[in-house]
Amino acid sequence: MIKNLRKWLKDNNMKEVNIELGMFDYNINFLVGDINNLEEYARFKFDYEQFEIKGLLNVYGWHLFCEGYSAIVWIPRYPRTPKDYGTLSHETVHAMVRMMDWAHIKVTTDTDEVLAHGVSYLIRNFLKTRNDKNPQISIELTSKKK
Repeated sequence: MIKNLRKWLKDNNMKEVNIELGMFDYNINFLVGDINNLEEYARFKFDYEQFEIKGLLNVYGWHLFCEGYSAIVWIPRYPRTPKDYGTLSHETVHAMVRMMDWAHIKVTTDTDEVLAHGVSYLIRNFLKTRNDKNPQISIELTSKKK
C-alpha cells in the first residue's frame, strides 16, 4: 500500500503528471512506467483497495477510470515512435471523453471542438514534462496577462 506517493514514484522509477483542465475543475493523471506498478497506483488514486486490473500484460497504454475520481492515462515510457504517439493520443481521447461525460457534455459534431482542444492541451503539456526529473509534476491552468 502506498503511504507516500512521491517516494513510491521515485522508488519504482515512475512519473506522475497531473494536468488540470481549468474551468472544468477536473484533472487527468498521466502515469509513466512499468505496468506492474499500475494496479497499486490505481488503488491509491481511486482509494479502493480491491481495485484489480486483469489482462494488461501486452498493452502499450491504458486508460483507467473510477466514478468520482480523475481519469488515469498510463503509458510505459514517453513516446518515441509513431505507435507510441498514437497510443498516447488514443488513451488521452478516452480520458477527455470521461471529463466531458463528467461535465454532461455529449460528444457530437457540435461539441467535438471541446474534445479536440482538450486532447491537444493535455498532450502538449504532458510532452513538455519529458525531460523533467521530478517524479511528481502538477500542471495548473494559469491566465496570462497581456
